[in-house]
Amino acid sequence: MDKQDLKNIKLWLFDMDGTLYLGDRLYDFTIELLQTIRATGGKYLFMTNNSSKSVVDYVKKLEKLGITGEPTVMDSVKAGVDILSFSGDKLLGGPQAGIILCKKEWIAKLKKHPLTRAMRVDKMTLAALEATLDTYLDPEKAQQEIPTIRMLAIDPALLKLRAEALYEKLTALGMTCQVIPEQDQVGGGSVPTQLLPTWAVAVDPQNVTVDGLEERLRKQSDIPIIGRIVKDRYLLDTRTLWEEDFDYIAQAVKEADQ
Repeated sequence: MDKQDLKNIKLWLFDMDGTLYLGDRLYDFTIELLQTIRATGGKYLFMTNNSSKSVVDYVKKLEKLGITGEPTVMDSVKAGVDILSFSGDKLLGGPQAGIILCKKEWIAKLKKHPLTRAMRVDKMTLAALEATLDTYLDPEKAQQEIPTIRMLAIDPALLKLRAEALYEKLTALGMTCQVIPEQDQVGGGSVPTQLLPTWAVAVDPQNVTVDGLEERLRKQSDIPIIGRIVKDRYLLDTRTLWEEDFDYIAQAVKEADQ
């Protein structure tokens, strides 16, 4: 079966144990097959008749074996995609830009298109993008210096400690709140189905509605505070908050609940 045949199949259903892997060993062909299906526009679902494990257990097992829910840039390149486009800010954590990777013949065609001149980025964007890519040459440095990567890589245990610290500052001001486990969505466009465990402080306002609290904090003229509402509770997710801002955040929440 070649790639043209694969394009005609829109959805694949895979049994897991014995089909994609055996025990804790992934078959040699599995990753390449899944990458090719994604690259040719197809989708796949995993199925099992083993009821002794939960969905979460199977997701963890697949991730441990290297099977994730979203293709990476390198997955698509290795699968032989002719033209690949992605965001310079969402995936890389760099400046807002669009990146196109493709073979020389397609680059030549794109350069001749009238939109190329209208859509080209300025020198400042190119300089920022170059600096971001240079940082990636040292993975440890990238994790420390690129905010997006740093936030994605934070240990959940550290997030819990952050949430407890913010909780202490809020309750000291008389606010009613609770430290709770939550899940973060990595990205709406890049990886919409991938979730990360996190810890948040759930705030229960006493004098305004939850919607009112969210709007007041978001529209602050000084430094806006962006939270989210889940099950009628206002959540402050510590993954995207800096500890040096906790005093300011606590005071702002208190004032917004007046």
